[in-house]
Amino acid sequence: MARDLHTLQFALACVAPSGCIQAVTIQLAQSERDRLRSSTGSTANSLCFFVLDPDRHPSISVMASPHSTPYAAMDSLETGGKPEPSYQHISNPCVLSWNNLSYGVATRKTADDPKGKKTILNNVSGRCAPGELTAIMGPSGSGKTTLVDLLADRISSGEVTGDIELNGEARVAKTFRAVTSYVAQEDSLLGSFTVLETMRMAAKLSLPNSVTSKQIETRVDDVVEAMGLATCRHTLVGDIFRKGLSGGQKRRLSIAIELLSNPSILILDEPTSGLDSSATHNVMKFIVKLCAEGKTIVCTIHQPSSLVYDMFTNVV
Repeated sequence: MARDLHTLQFALACVAPSGCIQAVTIQLAQSERDRLRSSTGSTANSLCFFVLDPDRHPSISVMASPHSTPYAAMDSLETGGKPEPSYQHISNPCVLSWNNLSYGVATRKTADDPKGKKTILNNVSGRCAPGELTAIMGPSGSGKTTLVDLLADRISSGEVTGDIELNGEARVAKTFRAVTSYVAQEDSLLGSFTVLETMRMAAKLSLPNSVTSKQIETRVDDVVEAMGLATCRHTLVGDIFRKGLSGGQKRRLSIAIELLSNPSILILDEPTSGLDSSATHNVMKFIVKLCAEGKTIVCTIHQPSSLVYDMFTNVV
């Protein structure tokens, strides 16, 4: 059976008797290449790779970075020596503000309530800027989830009054949804998928069709690393029938899914619900890290500890 062979020649910066740089040529089958790629560490900065291919100019070379491996040159062979552009996930700073926001729903008319209307929110105002972590606090049933649902444009029924502004201008639904991600209180994850499988599926559904498979893989790896899920990337999510991720890891995975498109605004509904104190602190630590990157973050929270409370910039 014919094998798909890839040829790689790289120069070793060592002293030969003739004073010349010695060249080594390696031929690897596709399957062997993929196996070694995953297990090969970083190489020295002095390595210079030369792609050998009769259909391309023989002088195509790629200088190694601290994170390069010899198999990066094989990628250059496949792309003709042209580096594939990464996914352009540019995030613009956004200021979210709401003024005199009220929300009511229709109810059955009674003698005690002849108007048949129940007010859930009454003249609520607030503001959240890039780099700020805003907490929406209150007892159960006070309307915290209703407020974040209104801010995330997830409510289409009922009577809404007041203003919601994005960067000082009236919010436009299409523009707002393009720069905003929402993390619900409950984790909606498939227990039979691993972390990587979950992220890849979410990336293919949420990123534009113009994004290539390599760009998707790069973006998935970046987000998995940023959310501290690298050590469990091949672990099943798990459910009531099989063991898997812990509660805190599932919560971080839910947040990671929404970060794939690199939103400017992140809205979370009780991200620490159902977690113990240690998992709560870990999740909040990663959320604070996102704030440091210039994201605008609003989240509801119920009975935070003093340590978690001190992490917030603003409280509503």
